[in-house]
Amino acid sequence: MSNQHEKILAAQQFQTDRTSDAIAKLEKEMVSVARVEQDNADLLDELEAFIGEVDALEKVTEFELSEFELSNTKAMSDAASVIELEVPVFHNWEQFERETDAYLARHHLSFDVNRFERYFPSSHLDSCHSRVEQLCREFDEKTRCDKWDYSIAACSGVVGGIIDSLFVDIPGEGSLTKAADKGVDGLVQQFARMNGWNGPRGDSDPKVSAIRFLEKKFEVKYDHRTIADFELGCAPKGITPTNHHLLSLPHSPDLIGLVFSIINQFTNTASFIGTDGKLITINANHELQGSDLVSKIFAGFINWLGHVLSDMAGANGSKGRGTGVPIPFYSILLKGNIGEIGAERRTLAECATKLFEQGYDFRHGLAMAVPVMVTELLCRMGYCLKQRYVNERPWIECIPVGKDLVLQKMLLASHGTLCLIDLGDAAVRSGGFNPTTLLRMNIVAWARFGQMGISQLINVMRQRRLDLQHEFIIDSLNNELRNIDPIDYNILIDEHGCIA
Repeated sequence: MSNQHEKILAAQQFQTDRTSDAIAKLEKEMVSVARVEQDNADLLDELEAFIGEVDALEKVTEFELSEFELSNTKAMSDAASVIELEVPVFHNWEQFERETDAYLARHHLSFDVNRFERYFPSSHLDSCHSRVEQLCREFDEKTRCDKWDYSIAACSGVVGGIIDSLFVDIPGEGSLTKAADKGVDGLVQQFARMNGWNGPRGDSDPKVSAIRFLEKKFEVKYDHRTIADFELGCAPKGITPTNHHLLSLPHSPDLIGLVFSIINQFTNTASFIGTDGKLITINANHELQGSDLVSKIFAGFINWLGHVLSDMAGANGSKGRGTGVPIPFYSILLKGNIGEIGAERRTLAECATKLFEQGYDFRHGLAMAVPVMVTELLCRMGYCLKQRYVNERPWIECIPVGKDLVLQKMLLASHGTLCLIDLGDAAVRSGGFNPTTLLRMNIVAWARFGQMGISQLINVMRQRRLDLQHEFIIDSLNNELRNIDPIDYNILIDEHGCIA
């Protein structure tokens, strides 16, 4: 606070004290006035009684009325003498500062720091400063990551990266991918048994037998596999038996696949997307079960779910592992008809299709999700323990959920560490950056890292917007204060009949 501002505050405080004293004196004098008025009222009562008894009315009346007049006038003059108003008119801040200095000099007020501290005690100022510093520390603790937070996040990412490098590998070769393949095969066969499958015949492959049973049980009309299955000129670009689960949008095990499947079953159509990013819809005959709209939607949902499960372990005619259904929302990449990747100068959509054809499907996505989940859980667990035993916060405040800024920064750092290890491992094993590098990269980890990055960017933009709004409000208030017309208090006093 500047010295001039301190002077102004001191002068205002002095005026406030004087006003308080004047009001107290005025209240005291008003009590005296009320007492005199009461005495006059009693005197008038006695006077009226005396008039009825005495004939010398003129002499007594003149004497008593004179006494009343003098008493009342004296009391009112004493009350009026208490009030002293100094109401100057200020047209700008500089004039206000000059009048303040003149006021201090006129009343012999020598301003210094000690006088300011008498009006505003140092204990009060220290308390205000302490409170502000406490609020700043609390906000800083809630938003700032210390070295332990980043250490926990980095260690979590390293553990996840090691699991990704050792156990995921490329589709069909990593131990986690093999375990995912086996688990999905068992799920498909179990689902087939729940719907009436009695097992394979003879020495046939139980997985292929279960897939064929489910495809007949949950038959759809959007299961086109080759160009020959389409009318001339209607086939999507690049469709083959190994990628038709990707290019057929209803085969996607996510909200996109569900929506397109319901629409296709209701409108007797089939929707595909080519490697050039173009969406194609053709006519196809569907026969939905159900008697009303709700039952038909439910039947369409069950039919979609059953067919997706039938294709999750690969097509019935595929050899070996086969290609299952795509990773959820992986089909969005087919709209990326941009870029020139590798020596063959493929677009992003073409590279995504080639990766899918080599086994980059839902089963491999399950394997890739394992190191991501391990990283997530370790980071959240470390955050919880650190908040409880280092920051000594109650357990209810240590739950690692919600939009805690420290937790979000830790998750961003942990998944970033995982992605760096994944990128380095893929580049080393592939002999540099080439299309094979993409096959070894963990798209689930990169998707989670991108999600946390976007979330953190939104937080930064939101904080920046709040800062800009605060600056705008302060500037607007200052402009309004500069544009306020000066108030002539003397005119107001004259208009309202106040004592000046």
